[in-house]
Amino acid sequence: MTTKIDLATEIYKVRNLLKEIKGEPTVEITNEHVQRQINEDTRKYTKDDLRLQLERLNELIEPTKHQVEIKRKTDEYYQTEEGKRRKELNEFGLSIKREEWISYEKEVTQTFEHYIQLVLGENWGVSCFHKNTVTFSVIDKDKSTPEKREYLFGQDIPVRTDEKWNSNKSSSLTYSVNICSCGDSNIEKGNQYGDRAYFYVGLGKFLDNPVLIQNVIKLLEDSSVRISQFEKEYEEYQNKIIDPLGLKKEQI
Repeated sequence: MTTKIDLATEIYKVRNLLKEIKGEPTVEITNEHVQRQINEDTRKYTKDDLRLQLERLNELIEPTKHQVEIKRKTDEYYQTEEGKRRKELNEFGLSIKREEWISYEKEVTQTFEHYIQLVLGENWGVSCFHKNTVTFSVIDKDKSTPEKREYLFGQDIPVRTDEKWNSNKSSSLTYSVNICSCGDSNIEKGNQYGDRAYFYVGLGKFLDNPVLIQNVIKLLEDSSVRISQFEKEYEEYQNKIIDPLGLKKEQI
């Protein structure tokens, strides 16, 4: 009859096997630390839990062997003149794609900031833009540069795109902001740059301007599509570098 100790011990044996396949140092099962961990696992997990862990580890053996073989053949290929040229071309293509991606995000950030400043004024700026999210606030004019915006207060206005799943299993996009308090504000200084009330006045102007909101939403949607394309193209170059011979397909 297989005991929990047997299963926990076998788990460490398979882990060692996986390390051995990858050429990594293994740990002796008799190691005092390993024995303590095995005993801890038998207390922490049920027999079914341990059996499931073991099954999943065993499922990794053949894929790990295949990955190691891919790396070996790839390393050999990159020692050839053809392989060196191919790697150089793919790495160059990857660097070009990276620069295009960075340039595009800078361009979109500037467009977002243009939209924001048309309504809220030049004291506002965009500090961060990523796929599906743009963040803006009151900028510190003394510390900010066109390349890097520093906020006057710690608070900002992040506008996010979220995918909401409906009861009929269809999805729709929602757009939201999550604002934290930036502390006490003087209600008489809402139009004065430097006072915290200025932040809230700007937030109100933003939420009350449907044209600005639609411009932001449209740019978030368009940029999300383009960035998804960049992600796909970038991944294709990475895969060409990692697996130039297409050996991963043999695993499918």
